[in-house]
Amino acid sequence: MNDDESFEAELRESLRPAAPPADFARRLAREVFAAPSAKTRPAPAARRRRWSERWNRDASSFLRWLAWTTVPLTAAVALTLFLRPRPPQSAPSAPPSFTADAVSLEREVLRQSDGGIVELPGARVVRLVRSDEVERVTLRDTRTGAMFECTMPTARITPVRVPIY
Repeated sequence: MNDDESFEAELRESLRPAAPPADFARRLAREVFAAPSAKTRPAPAARRRRWSERWNRDASSFLRWLAWTTVPLTAAVALTLFLRPRPPQSAPSAPPSFTADAVSLEREVLRQSDGGIVELPGARVVRLVRSDEVERVTLRDTRTGAMFECTMPTARITPVRVPIY
């Protein structure tokens, strides 16, 4: 242990920091002890603190300003949207008269397919036949030459009795 203490004392005496240059020491003393001038800016932390203090103090006035500017602007936009001029509407005219003089009904079978044989309740055996059809209804007014046509695709499943002996 004595060896360590003497070694530390020897290091303390031999490792002394060098003195700073005289020019640097003068400039440092002048900067540290000089009165703050109007040109010097506060440190960033002080600037942040001042800004946050100002924000906290002015937040209510900012919100008041925001409310006074937002409400009229919103009202102006709403009035512009709801009170914009609309195109003039013409007087309602009488609906055109349509009298169906000629009516025709057409049914066209497109394809037929076998759906298989099934047993219905009551031991009745039937074959299911599927028919894909198009029904076309045409209404004509011979006086005006107008025509109305409605086309409906349909699928019919027809049970056909199968004789079993």
